[in-house]
Parts: sequence; structure tokens; C-alpha cells
Amino acid sequence: MASKLKGPPISWLLLVFSLSLLTCIFLFVSFGPSGSIKFDQNFCGFISGGFLGVVVLARYEYVDFRRRASRQSYEWSLISGRVLARMVAIAGWLMGVWHAVKWVMELTR
Repeated sequence: MASKLKGPPISWLLLVFSLSLLTCIFLFVSFGPSGSIKFDQNFCGFISGGFLGVVVLARYEYVDFRRRASRQSYEWSLISGRVLARMVAIAGWLMGVWHAVKWVMELTR
């Protein structure tokens, strides 16, 4: 009989990680052509790290809580999935705050 135990929700963890990575990429790279249409990298970085990263972390916590409440989950041995998701999301949130500060500084010039 196969075990029904599930680990931390990997898909949500990858989404938290990818949003934090995207926020980090927006620190260094500006997308779009330089003349006609230029995407504001600081606004996009704020949205991805400061807003979407927190929303995805909340969803991760909810899915993980539901698995733990059903007593059908196990935790990784090296580091907890919750701790890893929180650390990555906090790093993304801090980068999002930095983007917000830079964005406001550009708007008020």
C-alpha cells in the first residue's frame, strides 16, 4: 500500500521562489525598448515582490496548513518548507520595498 503522506506544496514554493527571482532580475534589467515603450522596472519589481510574493506566500501557508491539519504531511529533514518559503518571500518583499522607494524617487524628480 502506498503512503498518502505529502510533503510541502512544491508548486507554491516554486512560485514564491520565481517571484523573488523576478524581483531580483528587475533590480538589474529593464525590459522593453529604450525609446518608444519602456516598462518601469521598479513598478514591476514592486508588484512582483512586494505584492504578488506576499499573496503567493499566504496561499502557500494555507495549502500547507490544510495538509498539516489532515495529518497527511511530512516535513523535509534539512529545512522546513515553511521556513524556506518565508525566508524567500521576505527577501522578495524587501527587494519589493527597495523597488517602491526607487519608483517613488523617480516619480518625484
